[in-house]
Amino acid sequence: MPWFEPAPEDAGLLRRRHLVLVEDPALVDKALRRKQVVRIHRGIYKEGEAPDDWERAWSACATVGGCDAVASHRTAARVLGIEVPDGGPDEVTIPRAERRIHRADLRFHTSVLASDDVVDLNGLRITSVARTLVDLCRTEEEYRAVWAVERALARELVTTTALDAALERCRGVPGVKRARLLIGRARPLSQSPLETAGRLALVDDGLEEPEVQMPIRRADGREALVDLAYREQRRGLEFDGRSEHGMEMAVFEDRTRENQIVLRDITILRFTWFDVFRRRPQYLRTVREAIGA
Repeated sequence: MPWFEPAPEDAGLLRRRHLVLVEDPALVDKALRRKQVVRIHRGIYKEGEAPDDWERAWSACATVGGCDAVASHRTAARVLGIEVPDGGPDEVTIPRAERRIHRADLRFHTSVLASDDVVDLNGLRITSVARTLVDLCRTEEEYRAVWAVERALARELVTTTALDAALERCRGVPGVKRARLLIGRARPLSQSPLETAGRLALVDDGLEEPEVQMPIRRADGREALVDLAYREQRRGLEFDGRSEHGMEMAVFEDRTRENQIVLRDITILRFTWFDVFRRRPQYLRTVREAIGA
């Protein structure tokens, strides 16, 4: 339809106020019902197909109105390739003096952002990788935030120097002490969110921090990595994720690998999501008994 013409400054997206200037509002609503256009955020639409992460972030900022908004937190993380859970409302940061009521699809944060904490990504104002990770560590569940930092470091999306600088710029910002603590707990060798959660639970319970991805020579001569290990006590902890280990071949390979490790006089304790999150006291007690703590 010829009237689906985005304004040049609108990144290929459509604003309702532009649409109703050139067409009857009832026809705009009909186009929405027919899914010729899809709503992204209040007053922001896209023709035909669902928006990508960048378009969602751009529309989240554009729908605010009245002040400068910067894509941040989970919304920024998705655009920047930082691993965070799917779903939930988009998030933007606005100046501290502004006030906005949260919407079902949009959450507002207020903060003073230094120039080094904001980057321009093809016309989208978005928090830098370092500032985004600091914000996640201020607001997200502990193991999710630490895992996001671990993956970003492992993939070289950010450096520890950049994280330290972002923390320094955030002095006085609520939650920055927590962010500093969680960033300090990140171990880039970690291979899964469950492994990270299991390690953090042990440390929070006062146990010595286990070694991450400890290498060991198997009985058949090949090298293996144990998820978490107490080297001196010769105890290893292995964590079964929800998807990979639900497959028969993955389970078979794990058992073969585990048997080879045991033959090297390393006792393997195996845990699942259910153990770490739903039966945490039993998980902690089992590990304590195993290492004689």
